Amino acid sequence: MKQVIFDYSSDDISTAVVDFWHVDEGDSVEAGDDLVELRTEEGALFVVPAPVGGILRERFYEPGDEVEVGDVIATIDDGIESFAAADLDEDEDEEEEEEEEEEDLEDVDEDDEAL
Repeated sequence: MKQVIFDYSSDDISTAVVDFWHVDEGDSVEAGDDLVELRTEEGALFVVPAPVGGILRERFYEPGDEVEVGDVIATIDDGIESFAAADLDEDEDEEEEEEEEEEDLEDVDEDDEAL
């Protein structure tokens, strides 16, 4: 998952209000697509683009909500962590299988010793 952060470098602006979302949760986005419009107290309007392509999973703010610079405003599932998590699950399954095989071999050795 990739976090979408309200990142605006200006000493004059520390907060903005969510004006309009261009995409809904579950929508596909491409890197650079407009995600949300934010309006500053001074009335300046700017658009936050998608930092990566993927599926917009969660919006943390709705129109009218105030956000601060540095806040995570949404998450996009870019597929990268999903694959990494799947790899970890596969590794854990393989380790469990190896441990079970070792236990089975130990049981066979103990049975041979008993004969």
